[in-house]
Amino acid sequence: ATHLLNWALRKVCGKHADQAGSVVDPDRLRFDFTHNKPLTPKQLAEVERLVNQRILNDEPITAKLTPLSEAKKLPGVRAVFGEKYPDPVRVITMGTDAPGEGGGGYSIEFCGGTHLQRTGQIGLFKILSAESVAKGIRRITAVTGRCAVAWVQDADATLRDASGLLKVPTGEIVERISSMQKEIKDIRKAASQLGGSESGAASFEHFDTPAGKVSIGKCTGALNPALMRNICDQQRQKGSKAIFLAAADESKVTLVAMVNSDLAESGKLRAGDWVKEVAPVVGGKGGGKDTLAQGGGKQPEKLDDALKSAAEFARGKLA
Repeated sequence: ATHLLNWALRKVCGKHADQAGSVVDPDRLRFDFTHNKPLTPKQLAEVERLVNQRILNDEPITAKLTPLSEAKKLPGVRAVFGEKYPDPVRVITMGTDAPGEGGGGYSIEFCGGTHLQRTGQIGLFKILSAESVAKGIRRITAVTGRCAVAWVQDADATLRDASGLLKVPTGEIVERISSMQKEIKDIRKAASQLGGSESGAASFEHFDTPAGKVSIGKCTGALNPALMRNICDQQRQKGSKAIFLAAADESKVTLVAMVNSDLAESGKLRAGDWVKEVAPVVGGKGGGKDTLAQGGGKQPEKLDDALKSAAEFARGKLA
């Protein structure tokens, strides 16, 4: 696999990519080579593709002891600069059964290491990392065979876990994370504009019921729903059993309801029902879970009516 990597790097990076060091362990390989800039993701993918294509081709690998003077004359032969080789030298050739006899071969190197009989025995090649180790020297670390299969399976499991947490197909994970990053940025911007205080972004009226304190609030500006949920959670941490928060701009209304889990499980008040009851007041709709729900509407002029309806609904349910 190290020989194939050496060959593939010269194909992708250019003939200046010479071997500058190598470590071959039972579970991985490390290959240093001359190159003056990082490989792009596209280049790394192409290196992997080239190596794995040769593996899938299941091509012959031959080892032949050849007089050093003759070996140096072989077309395309590769050797590590400054390395002292024995005479005769062992020549490893891939892609032909007859090295040095007109059979050609695409990878021809001096090497005394152990070798397979065919490229297919490598199984699978996977690059783990590509980094700089010195000026003009890059390093690639990779795994093969069973170790490569295990790495791919672990990576796939992580991808599926991320898919489950984000609740999107694996192919949409990057898009979802990008959307979340934008949402976080918007939340921070909104909090900054409000003096950095989320709790100061809304005003609340509180009232007590036999089931506990209820908080009905209005945001001082149109806010991101995620920030509104954070504000509701702050009120929950302060002892409120049920919180209803509304925000509006010139054209729309956003509603968020949060209900303590014990209260929701008792069936006395559910966040989803709360939002469904209030949203029509502002010409909209909504819903969600028993403990957290969200809705909206297109009649911001009726925001105060919606908050009044939210309070009356909670009082009626928790009397």
